Amino acid sequence: MKKIITSVLIGENMKTVCQRFLDSGMTPKQVASRMDVPIQYIYDNIK
Repeated sequence: MKKIITSVLIGENMKTVCQRFLDSGMTPKQVASRMDVPIQYIYDNIK
């Protein structure tokens, strides 16, 4: 089982946070829920 990263550094770029969550194995839907943003925001910020 993968460890889910749950912390966000103060001042960290939201695109970086989004990508880090995705790189940890979370789905776009899980990332959107975790970040409390619309799913489209996640798709717009994927590399």
